[in-house]
Amino acid sequence: MYKRQVVAQVAADIPFAPGSTLETSEAWRSVQKRDNEPASVSTGALRGYVARSAGCSWVDYWATGDAAARAEATRNVETLLASRAVLDVDPKPSVTGDLKDDGLRGPTIFGPLAQYVQTMRSGDAALLKTQVSTAMWCMPGDMFRSGWTK
Repeated sequence: MYKRQVVAQVAADIPFAPGSTLETSEAWRSVQKRDNEPASVSTGALRGYVARSAGCSWVDYWATGDAAARAEATRNVETLLASRAVLDVDPKPSVTGDLKDDGLRGPTIFGPLAQYVQTMRSGDAALLKTQVSTAMWCMPGDMFRSGWTK
C-alpha cells in the first residue's frame, strides 16, 4: 500500500476547513514527495502531522472569513485541540508548558495552535496575523487564503 493511502486512511477523521483537504495540505505534499521511499513513523505522529495542517487550515479560514466562518473555525480548532490526534502527541497543548534546554519555558508541540485559538476567540485579527507570521508553525500551503506565512 502506498504511503498516501495509509495517510488518507489513518487521518480520515481529521477535518479540514472548507476549501482545504488532506490532499491540498503540507502533510500530504510531504508524503507525495516520498511515496515510494521506505519510512517508519508511528500512527500517532502521522495523525499529529495531519492535525497540524488541518489546524492551520482552520486558522487560515478564520483569517479570511466572516463572523459565521470565524465562529466555525474557532469551534473546529477547539475540537481539534481536544482530539486524540493532538492529545496523543501533546497531552496538554500550551504556549508555556514545555521546559526548554536553556531552562526557559516554551510551547509544547501544539502550543502555537492553543495560542492561536485564544486569539481567535478574542477576534483580534492583527494579533493572530503577528502570531502566525512570527511562530512559523503553519506552513504556506496550509495558509493559502491569507498569505500570512509567506
